[in-house]
Amino acid sequence: MREYTYMNQQQEQYLNEWHDSFVEYVKYLLSVIETLTLCSDITEKEIKFFEQIKIKLKGNEAIAIERDLAERVIKQDTLNKIERFDKDLIDMCVKHLTAESHVKEFLKQLSYGQIERNKQITIVNLNNLQIPIEA
Repeated sequence: MREYTYMNQQQEQYLNEWHDSFVEYVKYLLSVIETLTLCSDITEKEIKFFEQIKIKLKGNEAIAIERDLAERVIKQDTLNKIERFDKDLIDMCVKHLTAESHVKEFLKQLSYGQIERNKQITIVNLNNLQIPIEA
């Protein structure tokens, strides 16, 4: 059984904002997809791709991350889920790019670097706020 740890207002606010930010991120991406699918020059292949992305954004992984963040108990598994979720989105996009393979690989590594940096910043912020990360 997990022992409840009292959180100060700053800790609570950080966790609430992190949760809300993830929810808004998913909503934003879904909105972008809706807008792009209305473009007159969109191809059938692009429509199918966006359908796959929508499934990912509304799927079990996204739901699990949102639930984990709502619980306000941060686990290493939650951080790993977020990293994997973002990298999977990048992989799906890179796979459908038509640019040269070296450019695609650069974009992928650039994106992965940002994802990993964001994870490390989150860990630092959690530590600074003395919010424990459970194993």
